[in-house]
Amino acid sequence: MVMRAFVLTAASVIIDYK
Repeated sequence: MVMRAFVLTAASVIIDYK
């Protein structure tokens, strides 16, 4: 659960950063 949430957050941050 934590890993999935972290991945979703990381993906969101990367998309926002791009």
